Amino acid sequence: MITNVILFQAVLLSLFVTIICVPFGILISRKTELIDYPGSALHKHHDRPMPMAGGIALVVALAISGTFFGVWQTPSVAPTFIAGLVIFAFGLWDDFKDISPLLKLVGQLLSIAILMSLGVIIEIFESPDFFIQLPSQLAQIADIIVTITWMLGITNAFNFVDSMDGLTIGIFGLVMGFLLLTLASHHSELAVYCAVLMGISMGIYFFNAPPACIFLGDAGAQLIGFLLAALSIAFIHKNEGQIFSWLSVLILLGVPILDMFLV
Repeated sequence: MITNVILFQAVLLSLFVTIICVPFGILISRKTELIDYPGSALHKHHDRPMPMAGGIALVVALAISGTFFGVWQTPSVAPTFIAGLVIFAFGLWDDFKDISPLLKLVGQLLSIAILMSLGVIIEIFESPDFFIQLPSQLAQIADIIVTITWMLGITNAFNFVDSMDGLTIGIFGLVMGFLLLTLASHHSELAVYCAVLMGISMGIYFFNAPPACIFLGDAGAQLIGFLLAALSIAFIHKNEGQIFSWLSVLILLGVPILDMFLV
């Protein structure tokens, strides 16, 4: 049984692990020249070279904390991390070499394909409370299309919104807090995963808040969006009222979604 003590421990330990992992990520970034230099693009106005260590710290802290609390045993959790590693790898590639948008899209689609093949997929059209009942095969195709659109949209939305110190990781932490409070009342195993991610977001925010000493980079921002989009699918699977659940998720993610459309 999941208790509040376990959730508090998950938040606290993940926060502690992340604070240790960030300097490790900074060291790797400096050794490998994973640095965002001022003026390297028109929209970059920071005043000193910044290590893009956020994504590295996120992956390492999540691997350590997730293993310690056994979150990978949850069927809907492990696929998000496995597929997320592909997003992270392509994001690192982009941070190093500035790859083309088409190649980034290939990496995102590959990650989504892995995620769906491992069983994490939207099933809103197959839900009995959906207002239109479609034939089974057509409903499955519609769910696949919506899953791809959702995953691509949220992943890129968080990448787009990563234009201010602390904004992306701050939104991520707030959404994790909401999901944690929601899932804790149902004693769901997903609550521990949310607690781990919330602790990690708090740790990274400490270094990314204004004035930042690290950046997330594409690797970090895309991974955050991907994990959140995938987790929201798993979260909705745990609720009977899918229409209401999707509405609450859309409200929570309103800032990055609106920002994406404005951009």
